[in-house]
Amino acid sequence: MLAKALGRGFVVLFFATLVGLVVAEQAAADTFSNTGVITIPVSGTASPYPSTIAVSGLTHTITDVNVTLTGFSHTFPADLGVLLVGPTKASVVLMGRNGLGNSVSNLTITYDDAAASSIDCNLGDFVSGTFKPADCLPNLHPFASPAPAGPWGTALSVFNGTNANGTWSLFVQDFANPDGGSIAGGWTLTITAAGALAVTVSSLTATRTQKGVVVRWRTGSEKHTLGFNVYRQQGSRRVRVNRRLLPVIGSVSGRSYSFLDRRAPAHRAVRYWLQDVSTSATRTWHGPVQVAAA
Repeated sequence: MLAKALGRGFVVLFFATLVGLVVAEQAAADTFSNTGVITIPVSGTASPYPSTIAVSGLTHTITDVNVTLTGFSHTFPADLGVLLVGPTKASVVLMGRNGLGNSVSNLTITYDDAAASSIDCNLGDFVSGTFKPADCLPNLHPFASPAPAGPWGTALSVFNGTNANGTWSLFVQDFANPDGGSIAGGWTLTITAAGALAVTVSSLTATRTQKGVVVRWRTGSEKHTLGFNVYRQQGSRRVRVNRRLLPVIGSVSGRSYSFLDRRAPAHRAVRYWLQDVSTSATRTWHGPVQVAAA
């Protein structure tokens, strides 16, 4: 009984310690900034395009991302689109032809999914504050290359569960003459992360064949990994295409995998995401990759 009681006590104490650690990790956030000026022309892509931030040293997957634009000025902000793309190519439109278009100067605007509201598409003026992302005219602002083509995410939660390390890109574009502006103080990422990265994926491809689309990936390591899921993107949703979890082969040095999607649409381009599932139930996204229409 004593041994059992001590065993139960140890488990409870250990669990409480783990919970405490997780809470502390969730409360901690890292900030990364690029303070360089982003110059917005009267029409066309900003300079630089994109403005980038290199993130490194985070050993956990993303649970929350916020973005702050500092020193935002524009004589007609309803002309603008702002697209954020993460290291895994997940993306979200922060600003898409929002507001009335009245001139603004030196604003500080933070985008946060937890904000009370977005900048109104038709009636609202731009002011300093914290707002949800909003894309008001998604079909009327195709971002110029090298920005990825849509569909884009509609919330910053699109980055949740992905690896934060790598290059983040902010694409700013003015879609109509004759007004311009700048983001004089650059921009800042605030990233909260928790849950250990279980696997590294060194390559991810999708190839169309006569039988369907073959998704292939190579892992660099598979520490504490249960397996993988393959998802096909349908509009803004990701739909799992494998019926059961695809188990890992179990190599510390990594292995090669493939999955055939026999039901892939033939007459349109298709995007795929890979999800790894760790032994602690952490799920991490990799991708997307795109295959052209047949």
